[in-house]
Formats: sequence, structure tokens, C-alpha cells
Amino acid sequence: MSLASLLPKNAPVTLGVIVVCVLFYFSQGATQHAVTNWGMLFGPAVAAGEWWRVISSGFLHGGGLHLLVNMGLLLALGQQLEEAIGGVRFALVYAGSIAAGSLAVVLFANSQPTLGASGAVMGVALAYAVVLMLYSRSNRHQSLLMLVGLNLALPLLVPGISFWGHLGGAIGGLLLVAIVIVWPQQVRKRQIVAGGVYSAERQPVATPSLVTAVVAVIALLTLSIALA
Repeated sequence: MSLASLLPKNAPVTLGVIVVCVLFYFSQGATQHAVTNWGMLFGPAVAAGEWWRVISSGFLHGGGLHLLVNMGLLLALGQQLEEAIGGVRFALVYAGSIAAGSLAVVLFANSQPTLGASGAVMGVALAYAVVLMLYSRSNRHQSLLMLVGLNLALPLLVPGISFWGHLGGAIGGLLLVAIVIVWPQQVRKRQIVAGGVYSAERQPVATPSLVTAVVAVIALLTLSIALA
């Protein structure tokens, strides 16, 4: 089995995130964790003007096992979600999950140093569960909901894992998938009922939903910085 066979297929955003996280991880070790100290989420540092931490923290990891678990889940779930909803929508779901996780941490655990892609991965898992519930007749969404539930319970049992980062990321994924997938689907259904398929085609909702998603991500990031 070659390395190439393990990489995501038809999922450039997922692959890009994995590559960035791996590069950051090696840079953390190469700089004797200077990159870790520069990029981890820490509320007082954000309040002092280091705004990039609300983003960079989602690409840093606390160890090899931490990285391996998160990238393994992202490889398994991100590829499938990205293929299902497209790269742009997936990127917005992922960005919203990072932003919402950072917001939850600065609100409820402001002085706790936090890093890792776990919150974003939880957002991807919950978003994928919603997509499966909407478009699949299988019960695969149940295992994803169990995964999210277990990851929310894990910080309560294992010290050092951010409960708020996980919860915020999951909520962010749910919010963004509601904007880019659920809302357009419901609008199209109402349009078709009201005026047939022609009416739905003449009044597209995809672009407004994407614009709304971008605004939502920016708003979450802005709140994370402002409330730190």
C-alpha cells in the first residue's frame, strides 16, 4: 500500500488541512515549541492583540498521538463530507467550526491554553451526520452522533482536553451546515411547491447561503477576538 493511496481523493480542502497541520506539527518540534507558544489559543494573549491565535490554534497539536487521532478522523470524515457538499461549503464548515470552538474557549475557559483540530473535527462529524440524515437512508449518522457525544464526554474524564473547544466546534459545524445545506434545501422545496421547478431555478439560493456563511464565520472570529 502506497502513501498516495491513503491520501484523500477528490477532497483538496481536506488534504490541504492535513498537510498544514502536519507541517505545523513538525515546525513545533523544530522550533522547540516556539511555534506552539506563538500560535496556541490563550485568551489574555488574544486580548493583548495576538488575534491570529483564534485561527492558528486549530492547526497546532500537543503531541504525535493528538495529531494522529485528529488527522485520522479528518481523513475518514472530511473526505466524505467534502465530496458530498463540495470544497467551498466544506471549507466554510471547517472554518466555522474552528471559529466557534475558539469563541467558546475565550468565553468559558479564557485563561486555559488550548490547541488542536479536535473542535473542527467535531464540527465536521456533526455536519456530516446532518448530511447523512438528509440524503441517506442508512443509519450511519447514529455512529457519528455517538462519536460526537463520546468526544464531548472525554474532556470530563481526561484532564487537559478542552470541553469548550469540542462543544464550540460541534456547534459551529452544525450552524454552518444549517446555513449552506439545510437552508437552501428548505428554500428550494418551498419554491418548487409554490411555482414548480422553473421558479426554483430562477431564484437560486446557493449564492446567498454562501455569503451568509462567510459573514457567519467572520462574525464568530470577530467575537472571539473582541470577547477574549
